[in-house]
Amino acid sequence: MHNLEEYLNKIMEVADLAPRDARRVRNELQSHLRELLDVGHNRDLPESEVMSMVEKEFGSPEELGTMIARAKGRFRTYLKKQARRLPLTLAAAVVLAFAIKATAFEAFRVTTDALSPRVPASSRVLVNKLSRQVDANDVIVFRLDKEYRVGIVRQTDSDRGGILVHRNGEPEVFVPSHQIVGKAIFLYSYAL
Repeated sequence: MHNLEEYLNKIMEVADLAPRDARRVRNELQSHLRELLDVGHNRDLPESEVMSMVEKEFGSPEELGTMIARAKGRFRTYLKKQARRLPLTLAAAVVLAFAIKATAFEAFRVTTDALSPRVPASSRVLVNKLSRQVDANDVIVFRLDKEYRVGIVRQTDSDRGGILVHRNGEPEVFVPSHQIVGKAIFLYSYAL
């Protein structure tokens, strides 16, 4: 090769890249090759000797172009594999999210001031559905008359298999153990 431009042109011809990729790869190669050219010029070497240094360092333009083309092919293969995996990954994530919601954790919105000021209206309550151990003053979610309600445990009654729940402005309610959805582990209040 006689000069840098011929060397780069031959590489790009063999690599056969898309125009945008070709510009990016060419600029990158050009900056590396210019460093070698600068070293050669600083040593007062003739252009032909500098180009032979470049070929020793990087190989022939045909070899380098072939390596770039192979790398492009491997990258395309990688992208195709990832594209095939994406739907499976998304499906697994959705199934996992529903499984967690159905069995472990669920968020509920408090719509009334029945537990104010501890749990104001418009709060969110994250409930651990696996937790069946409740103590006095715990915030829980339970089902009563086909509705989910939030309450504060006043006392546990192991003899009758349930708990006594308090809500402001309402009489205390006995809730059997099987109607307890779970214990609140996180409360988040926000203003509307």
